[in-house]
Amino acid sequence: MPFFDTEKPGVREPRAALDHTDERLAIEETLLQVSEEKRACLVLHFVEGLRYREIGEILGITEEAVRKRVARGSEDFRRAYRRQEDESNE
Repeated sequence: MPFFDTEKPGVREPRAALDHTDERLAIEETLLQVSEEKRACLVLHFVEGLRYREIGEILGITEEAVRKRVARGSEDFRRAYRRQEDESNE
C-alpha cells in the first residue's frame, strides 16, 4: 500500500523508475482528494512519522481528534485510490 516505500535504495531499471514515478503521482493525486484536515494528519503521521500526540500539538487539536482523522483519512484515501486504479484499468 502506498505511504510505505519498502524498496532498498539503489540502481533501478528505467522501467521500474518510471513505474515508481507513476505510483508517486497517483498517490499525490489521491491525497488531494482527501480533505485538508485529514490529509495533514495522514502526511504528518505516515510520511513524517509523528505520533498522534505530536500531531495534535502542532495542529492544536486533541490526540483523539488526530486518531479519528488518520483513521477516516486512511479510509478516504484507500477508497479514492481504488477508484483511481479502477478508472485507469478501464
